[in-house]
Amino acid sequence: MKSSVIWLGLCCLVATVGCTKSPATYPVEGLVRFKGAPIESGTMTLLPKSPQARTTVSPIVNGKYSMKVAAGDWTVNIRAVREKEPVDPKAREAPREQYIPAKYNGDSKVVVTLPSDDKEFNYDLEP
Repeated sequence: MKSSVIWLGLCCLVATVGCTKSPATYPVEGLVRFKGAPIESGTMTLLPKSPQARTTVSPIVNGKYSMKVAAGDWTVNIRAVREKEPVDPKAREAPREQYIPAKYNGDSKVVVTLPSDDKEFNYDLEP
């Protein structure tokens, strides 16, 4: 009898641990331009202010990005690279540069707070 009670308790514990519910997510999408032109290829990263949330990354393709994230405050980090010079025959690739200013990535102060009445967040970046 005693072992049955222990076994039943362990089964309930395992069932409870396996049934944790994921937090609600909210759509975040938009257009990113640099000097008025859509960023051809880059990344949009949302860094959580909360230690419980996870960083979320979306590719930027032809200026557009789309993702879903949990509620909270998120720091916006936008990056893109471009070829700086012609292809180096020895390296077999062109040197590249991260051309988005640090104020939009490493030093970003831009924050998105969710939930929001908006789901579209557009960015017109300047040098």
